[in-house]
Amino acid sequence: MLGDRHARDRFELRGKDGRTTILSAPMLSLIEQAARIVAQGTAVDVLARDKELTSQEAAALLGVSRQYLIRVLDRGDMPFTRTGNHRRIRSADVLDYITLRDASRRTALAELTQDTQQAGGYESPATLGPRRPR
Repeated sequence: MLGDRHARDRFELRGKDGRTTILSAPMLSLIEQAARIVAQGTAVDVLARDKELTSQEAAALLGVSRQYLIRVLDRGDMPFTRTGNHRRIRSADVLDYITLRDASRRTALAELTQDTQQAGGYESPATLGPRRPR
């Protein structure tokens, strides 16, 4: 139903009490994306962009240790505020950092691939470490 463009013209959500509300096009797109992801067997998290995260929550979102995140923050790679002794990081800043980090990784991988191609690395047979005498 979500993929049907005609049904999208007026999509209503009805509660148990009979009250209805019309869902906006952006909300329908969000629900449709989430439904596709869940149908593939993957979990979905919804995160408000203006939410303030603890350093542990931000580290979990990044998939790194809390100690590594603290080094990232102290280097100035990501903005944060302090509440007493505790660091608070906006979720939007974490998501921006992920975007920049991933772009940097893609660039580095492309450069590495190009260097390997220029050195003829893809044309020579692969070796798996030093050769040992038999």
